[in-house]
Amino acid sequence: MLGWSAVQAQTPPLTNTLLIEAEDFKSATGSTWNPIPVGENYYWATLANTFISRQKLLSAPEQCVRSEATIVADIPADGTYRVWTRYELPSRWRVEHTLKIEQTGKVALDRKYGKIDSPKLWPFSQGITPMVDWSWGSGDNVVWEFSDPVTISKGQAKFTLIAEQQAGESLPDCRGAARRNIDCVFLTTDLEDGIRDAKQAFYHKFDKHLNQRGDLWIRITNPVDGKAPLWVALDVKEHNPYWQKRNPAPRIGTQGEIAANPADADWLNPGQASPWVAVGQALDTTNVQELIVTANYKPAAGQAGPAGLNLTIQFARDNGGKQLIRQVTAKHDELNRVVFEVPADLRTTPEIKTLEEMHRDLLAFLRGLPQHGRVPQHVPVFGIMGGNWHGKTVKTPDEFYRLRSETGLLLGRNTWKSGDVPDDLAKQYSVTPRKNLEIDVRGVETPKLEEHLRKGVFIQVLIVSMGDEIGVGGYKPDNAQDQQQFRDYLTKLRGMDPADRVRQYAIHSDMPDPAAAKLTSDAKDGKNFYWSQLFSIDRGIDQLKDRTEIVEKVLGKGVYTGANYSPHPQYWPHVGQWWRLFRRHGMTMPWTEDWIHQVAELSPQVMGYLADVFRCAAKYEDMPIQIYTMPHSPGQTPRDLTLSFYSTLAHGNKMLNFFAAVPIYDYTENYVSWEARDNWKAVRDLTHEVGMADDIIWAGKVRPAPVAILLSHATDMYEQATGRSLYNLERKNIYFALRHAGIGVDFVTEEDVVEDWLDGSNGKGKAHRVLYVCGDHMLRACAEKIRDWVKGGGHLFSVAGGGFLDEYDQPLDVLLPVYGITEQKCARTTDDKNLWVKEGLAWVRPSDELKFQLRLTAELGLPHIPSLFTRQTFVPAKKESVWAVYSTGEPAAISSDSFGRGTAWIVGTFPGSAYVQPAIPKRPYDRGSSDANFNHFLPTAFSHDAQAVITSPLETTGIFQERPVETSEPLVDATVIEAPQGLAVPLANYSGKPVPALTVLVRNVGEFKQIFAVKHGDLKFERRGQDITFTLPLQWSEMLVIRR
Repeated sequence: MLGWSAVQAQTPPLTNTLLIEAEDFKSATGSTWNPIPVGENYYWATLANTFISRQKLLSAPEQCVRSEATIVADIPADGTYRVWTRYELPSRWRVEHTLKIEQTGKVALDRKYGKIDSPKLWPFSQGITPMVDWSWGSGDNVVWEFSDPVTISKGQAKFTLIAEQQAGESLPDCRGAARRNIDCVFLTTDLEDGIRDAKQAFYHKFDKHLNQRGDLWIRITNPVDGKAPLWVALDVKEHNPYWQKRNPAPRIGTQGEIAANPADADWLNPGQASPWVAVGQALDTTNVQELIVTANYKPAAGQAGPAGLNLTIQFARDNGGKQLIRQVTAKHDELNRVVFEVPADLRTTPEIKTLEEMHRDLLAFLRGLPQHGRVPQHVPVFGIMGGNWHGKTVKTPDEFYRLRSETGLLLGRNTWKSGDVPDDLAKQYSVTPRKNLEIDVRGVETPKLEEHLRKGVFIQVLIVSMGDEIGVGGYKPDNAQDQQQFRDYLTKLRGMDPADRVRQYAIHSDMPDPAAAKLTSDAKDGKNFYWSQLFSIDRGIDQLKDRTEIVEKVLGKGVYTGANYSPHPQYWPHVGQWWRLFRRHGMTMPWTEDWIHQVAELSPQVMGYLADVFRCAAKYEDMPIQIYTMPHSPGQTPRDLTLSFYSTLAHGNKMLNFFAAVPIYDYTENYVSWEARDNWKAVRDLTHEVGMADDIIWAGKVRPAPVAILLSHATDMYEQATGRSLYNLERKNIYFALRHAGIGVDFVTEEDVVEDWLDGSNGKGKAHRVLYVCGDHMLRACAEKIRDWVKGGGHLFSVAGGGFLDEYDQPLDVLLPVYGITEQKCARTTDDKNLWVKEGLAWVRPSDELKFQLRLTAELGLPHIPSLFTRQTFVPAKKESVWAVYSTGEPAAISSDSFGRGTAWIVGTFPGSAYVQPAIPKRPYDRGSSDANFNHFLPTAFSHDAQAVITSPLETTGIFQERPVETSEPLVDATVIEAPQGLAVPLANYSGKPVPALTVLVRNVGEFKQIFAVKHGDLKFERRGQDITFTLPLQWSEMLVIRR
């Protein structure tokens, strides 16, 4: 669609512009250019830089024969113009498209856009540069690109977009050719617009041109029975995101638009109507927005203006009202405003509705759903709408309040403050106030926290939030006060009884001399660096610990404290913040968020990984876990929402939080679009399915695993200092390989190992028989304990690294004899900081190949896997212990059973990454909203050879035969949650397709009275001793409930 304007800039000359929507270009016969809606493109989400003008694009495939699409447009005036195109550009991909402009047989412009090396305007203060690799992955890659100035004459011009064959992969700069998704073409005679402030713009200031100028007019009528004379203020709340304005919204009075405060002649008296006033220029074209119409009533002498609202609003497509869209008479007893939802493209969707009308439609949909399950009675459900909204707060519940509340009730919310739900709805939906509310005290300073808590009525409070996406700790090495506090910290620890130091601070290293210690961020200064890092996290923990103790003092020990942790961008649960804080009672409820649909991780199954790490942190005091399962739309799909929810549930989540199952008007970024009916239904289904077993889930625990993965604070510290997260990447991939083999996984820290959680001799947990190590650094005391554990019969498996450096970055040879080696050399072969499973891993080139010399399973021959990221070689103590060799013949893996009664394996590369790599196609990473988008792609083609290598310790220990639950489809994530009331077995299907007949074996069931599935209903089963087997269809999720 065409739009041009001539506006007076702050300084002459007059600026002329022309905006052409790319989808309005007409494809020539045989052309591969096609208009597409958002949802079929790369980027469409609720946040960041993923917004498209009028929510449509013109798209051409990655490769094609020469294809053209044309349009004829009117140039508003003679002049010198820059010609911009706005398009999607996945990082390190080509999206080449040529734009030609012709007038009277002459070519005014013939330029290729989208080349790897051409400068583009990027968001987030990146300015103008050819390419950006975001530190969080390329999910925000909508760019503007400009031409050199060109001279164009007033009048008609022919615009042609051309797509042709593109060159392919040319690493490292280019990963290949991507689809050409073009949003719009823009011409301006302001040659510095978009350039002059490029570095200052966090969001694209240039996007101000994406408005609906000329598409909407409004007229206000003060009815004959109006309350008093009035004028009206308009306001637009954009979601593009965070309220990026297009143009000011007008004020309206008797004479039309009011420039400033109203004059006497501007007041609309009862019975009067305003002229038609243009409002389209204030409206965004990239997303739905709220248009807020506020009536300002004239006060009587010495009084305030009357409360409430009574006025008539008309909307039209033209300035004479002939193309009327609708007319609304808005009335309210308390509020003086009415809020409308306005679409991103009134030209194709001329529908404007009030929030009440939108809510009625959604509520009708939810009421019409078949009955399914029940609202949980024990497990709290947060993050769902209900009650007042800050934009329409009322003293007496009105229709809007009731609509929000009933919608929340139908969705499964059970966290209501006493009196929040109107009495009739409370009776209809059996609402009983419970001790399950959450309050936020991040804005209350610690010295004032106790007073704040004593003043409030917090009898229903279960959770006290200390913040959102917080960091913990920190220091400045050059700050004298920090240096002194560092020495004070060491002095305090040094003066403690060693047993108290372990109990209160989990310290297992020799203490340095405080007088000689130096606060540093230099990882090469190993000992000082290690203690500086401990000081950093501990000072942050101490601050939160003080607040937690105040909460427990005032509200009691049954109230939990927590703060949402963001796992971005690498989904790396740093041991200091994710474990140590809870071990030291800094807070009492581990808490994180999924956002998985926005990050280039393997799949939503990574949320099970985070939940299992949190179970490690929660075990000391049996803390509950809270994880946001985010239904955001656009962005999340019903399938992946369901998978994420079930994986977090299966791995220990007890506090359900759908941050944020609210409509778009409620805030910005965090919402579910009105149209995303399947997401709304999924939220309803998930809460109600949990309700069928929430007594078991609330009281139960995930069955402990005989297999553990080591979390190393020392490795975290030194790897974080390099700006990389390759060991965390490998740890996740090892986890996936084990989970895809049906193996339960617990996590233990170095401190856990020293404190006898690994062998179970402390009497607080079940012993682990197999330990996986992913790291190059390790506490010396931990290595010594692992040595003794293997000697006593434990089984150790390590990837490259092996823990041969201690916490002070000094050589650590404690485990050399355990692995059966006398020497080792380790070299990093890939140096890429911004690398994720779905963005980067597919392009990592092997430095070598490992050929295994022993058959691992009857099904496989001699396995071989690529050497990725790291190449470590070994000198074996015994030649017969060589398990694999490189192409050079050098030992690449060792398998040793010569150290005591245990066994040890070490592989000189990253077998977890070798397991995952073949399952990842070479595609542009995107941030889309359908299961066809790459961010929602479910990998399945994993390496059986690599998995066999990783699981080799399990073959020799019989653990495969002891799995609590087995499924006939290996990519089903399944665990057993056990409570006195019975068992719950959540199932999440990551196979990428429904399973018509899934066979499930559950071991050690014991006696029971009832067995059913929350979707399928009653189950027929076969019983053999303490085990039961049954078969059922599985789409994406299910939960088996076995009641005792």
